[in-house]
Amino acid sequence: MSKLIKIIALLILWVSPVYAAVTIDDQLKILNEATQLCSKFYVKCEAQLLDLDIPHARSVAGKTIQVTTGMGKLLNKDEYRSVVYHELGHVALRHSMRQAIYVTNSMRSGTFDKIFWSKMRHKHELEADKFAVLLAQFLKQNNSLDTALEK
Repeated sequence: MSKLIKIIALLILWVSPVYAAVTIDDQLKILNEATQLCSKFYVKCEAQLLDLDIPHARSVAGKTIQVTTGMGKLLNKDEYRSVVYHELGHVALRHSMRQAIYVTNSMRSGTFDKIFWSKMRHKHELEADKFAVLLAQFLKQNNSLDTALEK
């Protein structure tokens, strides 16, 4: 079923020129800006543009932001920037480290709690959303995280 959804999504992207809003150059520029912003939060990070049609963004190991070219096909420039800022929020707020500390300590003590883990991850998503909104406001840029999430 998920393969069918991916095919439908790709067909929509291919048929609708409205979605092809962010050029590769603009994607690279936004990712470069994100890398520079990391230093403002005393974090060393890198941003990578992955050549994949499936729209996806993530932060990896607390220091790398990865976004696929498929995101540029799906989102406009403001939405794309908002998603990158969301991922930057995970890095700047050190969510990976906080999660690793919880897992390590709970595994040592045998107290890993799936419900707490789920709540913590949800809280981190909300924190990254708030970070993206506040960063866009601070930089006097449009925040379009809400419309990006709808897509």
